[in-house]
Amino acid sequence: MSQDSGLDPSIDPALERTATVLVVDTSGSMGEEVSPAADEEPRPRIEQINEGMSFFKEEIIEMEEVKREIDVSVVTFGGGVTVEQEFTPIIDWEPPVLSESGRTPMGGAIEKALDLVDDRKEAYKQEGIAYKRPFVWVLTDGKPTDMKPNSEKWENIHDRIQTGENGKHFALFIMAVGQGAKEAISPLHPERTLALEDGKFREYFEFLSSSVEQVSSTEDDDDIDLSEEAGEFEEIFQL
Repeated sequence: MSQDSGLDPSIDPALERTATVLVVDTSGSMGEEVSPAADEEPRPRIEQINEGMSFFKEEIIEMEEVKREIDVSVVTFGGGVTVEQEFTPIIDWEPPVLSESGRTPMGGAIEKALDLVDDRKEAYKQEGIAYKRPFVWVLTDGKPTDMKPNSEKWENIHDRIQTGENGKHFALFIMAVGQGAKEAISPLHPERTLALEDGKFREYFEFLSSSVEQVSSTEDDDDIDLSEEAGEFEEIFQL
């Protein structure tokens, strides 16, 4: 493995890789306390998200084939955009402990995540490593504060998402906490935006692990359809 590529030396070049970016809203509202269930005490959203990421790793590690293929990166947006973690094989990944702060620069976070995906694919190519379509999972509880619908930045990001999706360069999903958040953000990417019930963060990461397992067996030429998985988790989605 060459140093120029920046890939972890532990990566087996004989295995296909799937780059997965978790893009997490860490704005101030993520400090609000909500109940995970009717019989549970309210807890800060960000605390539940931190627990959910650890649960996500535990779930993937139980999948013998999948765990050998997944590389994870974490991007947050709260006040600013931060690459919390560069791509790491999930078996070596230590989920970060996030805290909330500031506003919601979602547009910049999506751009950064797509830049990371592009760079990662180039690194795979440099090392001759086969890879599957990368996945970007955006979790947010509000509308972006760094762009507005029909603004130049909004349209540029919308076009970049559509071009990438149509070319099967990546698959990007937006999980908006609450119907109001979905209505605010879904015009950016209507085909893959779902409304998540507030407080169902552990279930969200369970959905992610189930989806990663499903798409790991999908060929790049196939359409990515998670409607069946979403249906199985309909209690957490406002479908």
